[in-house]
Amino acid sequence: MINKLIAGIAAVLSLLAVLLATDKQDFIRVDANGPKVRMQIMGSGSPTIVFENGGGGFLELWGSVPARVSRFTKVVAYDRAGDGLSDDGIGPRHGRNIAAELHAALQNANAPPPYILVGHSLGGSYARIFADMYPAEVAGMVLVDPTQEEMIAWNDENGFSRASDWSDMWFVTLGQARESKVPPNIPVFLIHVMRPWPHGPFNSKDLEEIEAREAPRVPLRLKFHKEWVEQIPGGQLVITENSSHGGINFEEPELVINTIRQVIEKIGKN
Repeated sequence: MINKLIAGIAAVLSLLAVLLATDKQDFIRVDANGPKVRMQIMGSGSPTIVFENGGGGFLELWGSVPARVSRFTKVVAYDRAGDGLSDDGIGPRHGRNIAAELHAALQNANAPPPYILVGHSLGGSYARIFADMYPAEVAGMVLVDPTQEEMIAWNDENGFSRASDWSDMWFVTLGQARESKVPPNIPVFLIHVMRPWPHGPFNSKDLEEIEAREAPRVPLRLKFHKEWVEQIPGGQLVITENSSHGGINFEEPELVINTIRQVIEKIGKN
């Protein structure tokens, strides 16, 4: 039942993404070293905010966040090759190839640096890899409840992962993220949600089962996020108890937007 509930939530979010991707929205298709990726560019100014989706996600799963951020600076949201409404990817779908494709797409779309990378879930790993590969172009990062490689390793060791949860390339990506260095002297904010399970106004037995199953991971998720961000000079941890891992962009968009603003303000003071 738990797996069916999670699958149902994922299906609803995917359907929502498709329904939101209407002809009324302004999308372009941009060459990304071969595949064409669907991209949305809004606003103007500098720095350029680049949104990196969670694993397998559509850009619509950022909700209203990109459009609202575009009121005060330039914004880029996109579907990675192989995901959403972009072309299939060329070559292995690990983080370094994906970062190279994003870099090419940004250049071809005339979306110049400096970049603030905003990565949700597995998108946090992709953002870290991009920052390591192109450090001179990255001015800051906002990691929205990012996938932490130490947490995934703990899951595997303690029976919390299913073989179907992760592709081989995602594991390769986590290893690349572990090896990646954060560019020096840039602001890094990590938003941590205290509810890794689905969150909503209606209680159910299935949600109670998910909460009970996830409870042992709650302090560990915080521990691993805290340990990582404390290694970054000036890194800041933002904790919220009001959002879930998959729903934060809809449950607390103001938190994500205000955190991006803080990074921009810090850049302006440097």
